[in-house]
Amino acid sequence: MRSVNKVILIGNLTRDPVVKTTPQGIKYVTWGMATNRTVVSKNTNEKKQLAEFHECASFKPWIVSLAEHSFLRKGKYIFVEGYLKTRSWENENGQKTYRTEVNVDTNLIMLHPNPERSNGNSAPAEVGVAPVSYEDEPLAPAEAEDDLF
Repeated sequence: MRSVNKVILIGNLTRDPVVKTTPQGIKYVTWGMATNRTVVSKNTNEKKQLAEFHECASFKPWIVSLAEHSFLRKGKYIFVEGYLKTRSWENENGQKTYRTEVNVDTNLIMLHPNPERSNGNSAPAEVGVAPVSYEDEPLAPAEAEDDLF
């Protein structure tokens, strides 16, 4: 039986991305992202925005390049697509620590921050679109990814 590990997020960067290099010399980028959802109180019918925060990382050279050239900055409104990856390590107290992150490996699209003003409908307007096909890009070696995650 097949399973699915797919994440799609639309939200804002919570901090400037950080470009790092693995011990094997492979560049990658990390950033934080916030998404919101609206909930309605059953009693008062009042709408409330709830924020969720996500840690993201990518080994894709074109995403690293976007970060290196400051196209990705705190506050930018983006669409990302990838998968969840949980890594573990021992902290300074010797306790095993876990962290689940979104590994962005498929898409990153920069969106207009105010979709209603951009094109007259509710669909976000794209101001920068990433390449559509990634089949010719090699995946990060498993051992490099294991060092990060």
